[in-house]
Amino acid sequence: MNIVFCGGGTLGHIYPALALINKYKQKYPNDKVIFITNHKDQKRFETIDTINIDKIYYFNCMGKSKSIIKNIKMIFKNLREQIKIKKLLKQEQIEVVIGMGGYISGITIKTAQRLKLKTIIHEQNSIIGLANKLVAKKADMLLTTFPLPNYTKNQYVVGNPRYYDAEEYSKNEYRSSKNILITSGTIGSEAINNLAIEFLNSDFSKNYTTTLITGVKYYDKVKAELKDGTHYEILAYSNKMLELMSKAGIIISRSGSTTIFEILGSKAIPILIPSPNVTANHQYFNAQYLESLGIGILIRERELTLDKIITSIQEIDNNYNEYLDNLSIYSPPATFDEIVEHILKFRKP
Repeated sequence: MNIVFCGGGTLGHIYPALALINKYKQKYPNDKVIFITNHKDQKRFETIDTINIDKIYYFNCMGKSKSIIKNIKMIFKNLREQIKIKKLLKQEQIEVVIGMGGYISGITIKTAQRLKLKTIIHEQNSIIGLANKLVAKKADMLLTTFPLPNYTKNQYVVGNPRYYDAEEYSKNEYRSSKNILITSGTIGSEAINNLAIEFLNSDFSKNYTTTLITGVKYYDKVKAELKDGTHYEILAYSNKMLELMSKAGIIISRSGSTTIFEILGSKAIPILIPSPNVTANHQYFNAQYLESLGIGILIRERELTLDKIITSIQEIDNNYNEYLDNLSIYSPPATFDEIVEHILKFRKP
C-alpha cells in the first residue's frame, strides 16, 4: 500500500506521525510511506530520525492570517500548491492519506478527497483544529486522542501515538520528585521563562535539581538574569526530550497533546500551564483532563506566580507515590498495533 502522512507547523503534529510510521514500517517494510509537509518544517526534519520515510516532499503553503492582504495571497498560493500536491498524489499512486494536523494537512486531505482517495485524520487535541475541522466531515476515518462528541461517524479514540515512544524511556531508576524539567516547546514562552528565572533564583529551588529548556529566542535573556548556581542546567533547545523527561519526576510545561502523552508515557508528573493563544483554548481542556485523573496539576497562565508553582511542587513532592499510583492506573485507549489496524482497514486484499 502507498500511504501519505501529512502535517506540520509544530513538532506536535510531526512526532505522532513518526511514531506511527515507525510502527507501520516494522510490520510492512515494503509499503511506501511518504511525508508531505511545509518548507518551514524542513529544518525540523533535519534533526529527527526519518529512516522509515521513503520520501519527504516540502510545499510552500500558507495558513490563515489576520491580514486581509495576506489571506488573499494565501488563497492564490495554496491553490498553486494544491495543483502540485494533486500531481504528486497521482504520480506516487497514493491510496491512503493520513492528516496529522496543521494547514498543510488540511490542504493535502482536501486534495486527496477531491481525488476520491481514502482519508484518515488524527486529531491530537480535545478540540478539533481548524485545518482538520474543514475536512473532517468528509474523512473516511477520524482517529482522536480525546472523544469529540460532534464527530461520531467513523471516530475511534486511540490516544496519541507519542505515548509509546516515551514509554520506552520510562524505566529510569534515577527518577525522583527532586528532579524537575521546565519546558515550553520549541519556540519557548516568555511567561514560563520569567517564572523559571524567579524560581531558580529562589532559595526553595535549591532543594531540587532542575533542567530548564528556554527556547532559542529566550536563552540569552534567561541566562543573563539567572544567579550563579549548581542546582540547575539551562538549555536553549533539545532534540532528546524523551531522555530528559525520563530523568524528571516533575515536569512543568505547556499542555499540547503530544507533550501530555510524552509525559504520561515517561511516567513523570506534570504541572501544566496551558497556552492561552491556541484554537478554542484546547490546551486548557487537555490539562483539565489530566488533572481530573489525579495525575497532574493545572495552572492558568494568568494565575502563574512563584507561590503557586512552589505550592504545586510541594503538593506533588509530598504526595509523589499517590500521584504515581494514579498514573499506573492510566492506560491509553488503544495500543500501537490497534492504531495500525485502523489504517489497514483501507488496505486492498
